[in-house]
Amino acid sequence: MHFFNDETTTSLLESQGLALDLRLPTGHSALAPANDLHTLISSNDLATRLGVSRATVLRAVARGLLRPAVVTPGGHHRFLQEDADLTGGRLTGLITTREASRLLGISQQTLNRAVREGRLQPAVVTPGGHRRFAMAEIAAISNQRTS
Repeated sequence: MHFFNDETTTSLLESQGLALDLRLPTGHSALAPANDLHTLISSNDLATRLGVSRATVLRAVARGLLRPAVVTPGGHHRFLQEDADLTGGRLTGLITTREASRLLGISQQTLNRAVREGRLQPAVVTPGGHRRFAMAEIAAISNQRTS
C-alpha cells in the first residue's frame, strides 16, 4: 500500500491557473513593531478602564464603534491607551446604574424608567449601551430628595 506520491505535483490552485499571493503590500506589516507592543492594552484592560465588561468592548469592535490598534496572529485585540479615553475624560467620577439606584434608594428599573422618560440623563452611554451617571449629579439629587 502506498499513501504518498513521491513525485512533485502542482497544487490544485496552480493547476487551475489560480495563483494565490499571500504577501502583504510593501510597507505593511501584520505585526506591530516590538517597541510599540508595550504601549498597547488588551481588551480586558480596556474594559476595566472603561468600567464595562470585556464582552461590551468586543461587541463595540464588532459593530465598528471601536478599532483595535493591532489584532495579534492569535486573534486578540490590542488597543492604544488613548482608547480608554473614549469619552473625552468624562469617565472619572462616573457610576453605574446599580450604584446610582442604590444612592437614590430606588430600583434599577425605576432609574431606567426615569431615563427613558427623560427625567434623568446619563452622563455617558458606553459603546455597549451601558449608562454611566455623574456621581456629583446623583449626590445632588439624593440630597434634594432627603431635604
